[in-house]
Amino acid sequence: IVSRCQLLDFRRIANIRIIQQLKAIAASEKLNVDEDVFLAIAKASDGSLRDAESIMDELSAFAQGRISLKDVTSVMGVVEQEYLFSFTDKIIKKDAVGSLALLDELLDQGKDPAQLLLNLIEHYRNLMITKVTERNHEKLLDLPPEVCQRVAAQAKEITLDAIFFGFSTFLNIQEMARRIENLRIPLEIGLVKLSSPAGKASTAAAETPIIHSQKSSVNHADAPKEKAAERAHTPERAHRHEHAHTAEPAHAPEPAQPQLTLEKIKELWPQFLEKMAKVKVSAAHYLEEGSPVKASDSILTIGFPRRASFSREALERKENHSLLEKTWKDMLGYAVRIQFVVSPDIDPPIPAREEADPLLQSALDTFQGRVIRKS
Repeated sequence: IVSRCQLLDFRRIANIRIIQQLKAIAASEKLNVDEDVFLAIAKASDGSLRDAESIMDELSAFAQGRISLKDVTSVMGVVEQEYLFSFTDKIIKKDAVGSLALLDELLDQGKDPAQLLLNLIEHYRNLMITKVTERNHEKLLDLPPEVCQRVAAQAKEITLDAIFFGFSTFLNIQEMARRIENLRIPLEIGLVKLSSPAGKASTAAAETPIIHSQKSSVNHADAPKEKAAERAHTPERAHRHEHAHTAEPAHAPEPAQPQLTLEKIKELWPQFLEKMAKVKVSAAHYLEEGSPVKASDSILTIGFPRRASFSREALERKENHSLLEKTWKDMLGYAVRIQFVVSPDIDPPIPAREEADPLLQSALDTFQGRVIRKS
């Protein structure tokens, strides 16, 4: 019972605090641990000190003497921080081939591509924080000082728009991964998109109108001469245009569309209902409560009584409306637009009481219903 339970919300412990505790444990247990191992364990524990200590215990039993970063990646399958910097450097330098080679190297080592994608998003988040906050970003990054310095140095080489473009690309990779089982393909597409030099070409294309505008302003004084020369050649151009115009063959007039009449619609109405029953039974049942009331200018109006509002609204749905117009086009040979109206003139009379079936009559009286069709 939730109301009888005490809820305790535990917040994540900062990576710096976890690293300090792990260093204290390594010193007390006299473990030989590389400096970069503590950060890898802290990130893998996701803010849980108990998990971090458990990972440290596993590594001390797994490693032979000295615990290195290679041991952490072998046991936990995490992606080293160095690879994240390498990926970002290749993206900044527009080295698509190098990005694909680096991805192939990581996957050959058995790294989880999903974990790599999450680490890249986190790394771009660190770049964004560093780019926005010029001072005191170490607390927000929650990383050792030496790593924060490397992030700050790399953030100077990338623009904020490029960081946001990276976020958008990584999120698109996640969406694509939901439809493709092999995450390698979306990752390769995203890395090529980020590392492609097309961005530079688009920037040059964006600057082209400015260059043209500058040229037009410089050559503005020559405009009267150009206009005079243009007028000098006008008769010849007009003659050529007239000659080309007379040489073009005349287009045959389009055949007139047959006139849509209400009599023809009423004649084909039973056949229309039969076709609809074969395609979609529910739509055919809805149509049985209506009837054609007007047909003109390729517009067919189907009227429904007031009590048949449910059937009219069901047929006004996009899928049913399109199906009706397609069926009429197949029957008539040309497109017909259909509209639905409430017509009091076709409101059917209240059916007579069924004396032979008192149970049916009782149900009709109770629910205020009516008999639509008898089988």
